[in-house]
Amino acid sequence: MGGKRSLVIWLSLTAAGVTSTNAGATTFTRDTPVAEFCGSVESKLMKRQFEALDGLENELQDPDIRLIGGNSQIYEFYGALGAFATMGLFSCTSRVPFDEKRELLEQWIAAKPKSLGAHIALGQLWWNAAYKERGEGYADSVGFFQWISEYSDLYKAKSVLANVDIRADPHGYYLSMEIAQGEFAWFTNERATLDSLYSEAVRAYPLYFHFYSQRAEILQVRWYGQPGELNAYEVSLARLPGGDAGLVAYSFIAYKLMQNTERSILLKTNGLSWPLIRSGYATRERLYGLRNRDWNALLNLALAGIDRETAKAALAHVGENWDPAVWKERRYFDYAVGWSTKAQN
Repeated sequence: MGGKRSLVIWLSLTAAGVTSTNAGATTFTRDTPVAEFCGSVESKLMKRQFEALDGLENELQDPDIRLIGGNSQIYEFYGALGAFATMGLFSCTSRVPFDEKRELLEQWIAAKPKSLGAHIALGQLWWNAAYKERGEGYADSVGFFQWISEYSDLYKAKSVLANVDIRADPHGYYLSMEIAQGEFAWFTNERATLDSLYSEAVRAYPLYFHFYSQRAEILQVRWYGQPGELNAYEVSLARLPGGDAGLVAYSFIAYKLMQNTERSILLKTNGLSWPLIRSGYATRERLYGLRNRDWNALLNLALAGIDRETAKAALAHVGENWDPAVWKERRYFDYAVGWSTKAQN
């Protein structure tokens, strides 16, 4: 990441720290298990407690209201509302069929036409449906009818957001960028749209770390980035958001890029610095604690960084609780365990 000088500049900024605006009591404490959080939010929807959902969305607009690991609670709030049976979202899963979820969210909008949370939630549901239709493969692996279904669902997601001002909710920006990243773009400059939304989003909500991981994905060459642009962006985090927040944002980026890059080429391909990843996770643990998924991710990233000691430390927290969201298959986790515990010559 620019050698020793960049590392010194970065570390010198950590003294700035992260300033929290969350001074009062919240509905969910930070140590609420994410499954419990997601289940409670979805339960409110199933019970048609629309007033309570609006109140919770208003409360959680502060991105520094978090769960263990640093994810903003508003991010998981929309994960719970956008997930459906066979298609989880963020850290949330659901057993509710898509059409039933859609109907409930439409009832929320009908009951509360000005509800920002209801519109973003329905838009998120449609985005999740589009993502399911497209799949995770490269563009050349996606069939014609998959593209048609995806674009149709993204159009519905965008149409829902057209009825509200998204600026009061950080996730409104996030979802708008997700839609712009994937929508049909022959007659529009999607990169310009994404750049504008991102600039406005981070000015308004610099501590919504999900913006930074999303931006890193967008700047990959496979999406809208130019060679070297992603690396320059990673370096820029020392300045904006800077300090502890910049280090935490770096760890969010590392996790996102880990999900779509082979481990053996992860650091080199994406210009990532292992010392900064390690510092990012250490800062994140100090500020917010780490959950099992984060320890699994750190274990995987430590293999990429060829750091057996950090891998051992992460494995001590993971134990046998391997996370399929990180490893996909058990055999990759077993390899990591074997590598981490192997005696060094």
